[in-house]
Amino acid sequence: MRVKAEYLMLRGRALNVLPQYSKEAEDCLSKAVKLDPRLAEAWSYLGECYWKNNDVESARNCFVGSLSHVIIIINVNNDNNYITIKLFPQEAKTPHFSILNSHGKNFIVKYAHFC
Repeated sequence: MRVKAEYLMLRGRALNVLPQYSKEAEDCLSKAVKLDPRLAEAWSYLGECYWKNNDVESARNCFVGSLSHVIIIINVNNDNNYITIKLFPQEAKTPHFSILNSHGKNFIVKYAHFC
């Protein structure tokens, strides 16, 4: 199932490259997230597809849904004044949000609410 879901995600992504809305891309991406709801990238691409179709509420739901399937790490470097954000796939059912400061301390906020 995972391989088919990834195939559909990549196909949908390729069909979604054009600036106009593609029903075929939406169909591929919808099938991908139904086969494997943990595919955060597929949720994000589906959100882009809905956005192109001016379906803002569905796009928002997809973007928020994609965040629930990743671990977000924000590295704050106080010495050089920059922030890096990394997203990692996760198997857990609740989103995790992590902030690292320049001293290497790691703060994890569980059950983060994304809106």
